[in-house]
Amino acid sequence: MIELFTYWYMFPIAVIIATIAMMAGIGGALFFSPLFLVGLNLEPKLALATSLFIEFFGFSSGVIGYLRAKSVNFYIVKKTAFLVIVSSFLGVIFASYVPVIFLKSLLILLLLYLSFKFLTGKKKCKKFCYEKEYDDSKGNSNIELKSYHYPIFVFASLLLGMISSGLGEINEYLFLKKFKMSSNFASGTSVFLIAIAAISGVLTHLFYIFYSGESRVLLEILPILLFSIPGVLIGAQLGVASTAHLKTNKLELYIGLLFLIIVSITIYSTFLM
Repeated sequence: MIELFTYWYMFPIAVIIATIAMMAGIGGALFFSPLFLVGLNLEPKLALATSLFIEFFGFSSGVIGYLRAKSVNFYIVKKTAFLVIVSSFLGVIFASYVPVIFLKSLLILLLLYLSFKFLTGKKKCKKFCYEKEYDDSKGNSNIELKSYHYPIFVFASLLLGMISSGLGEINEYLFLKKFKMSSNFASGTSVFLIAIAAISGVLTHLFYIFYSGESRVLLEILPILLFSIPGVLIGAQLGVASTAHLKTNKLELYIGLLFLIIVSITIYSTFLM
């Protein structure tokens, strides 16, 4: 018999994680995965799949909030959506052939580098900084994606498919530090891309689960989803509302420190437990 209320505490935890992730425009799976691996002792693949599944619901809710706030740069979305979807799909497949410890080590190095970039240097905003008054409804943009930007999105999406993390973190670096976007547009555009990548990843995970005849594992995570999904739906809206009042330079500091915390959690769950 399934004890549905065993994981009741996942509701407040999910609200907090989704709020933080939505404000920063990064994947909540960065927090959920160590929690499921260390705290709940789920199998690595199941922990990653569950994290991505919950992230899908949270970021779908966030997308609605950012669309209402008109804080999504559709020029970037249109240029990268196909690559993001395909790469996240391939990432789930590649994960079966690459050791998890290698992938997590790669993520640690990436986050350390990005954290250093966020915590050092000052941001100088270009003429168009994507504040609310800037009309992006037609996809007009002072940003021009170069050919070398596309492999970055591919790499980040592959990471998301393989370890349920990476796309949001790299997005925030590109959007805030390189493209000089304001905090609300950086987070909104990042959340939109993560949401469509998560759809691809979740569908691929579900295909593998049913194809391998392991659909019973869904019963194992059902109590977790029961409380986590409502939590991330609420937290996502709180995060969207908070981002509108957060200055870009403060968000960069916030993300840099957040990445260091995530690195510490990832190192502990990978090498010390």
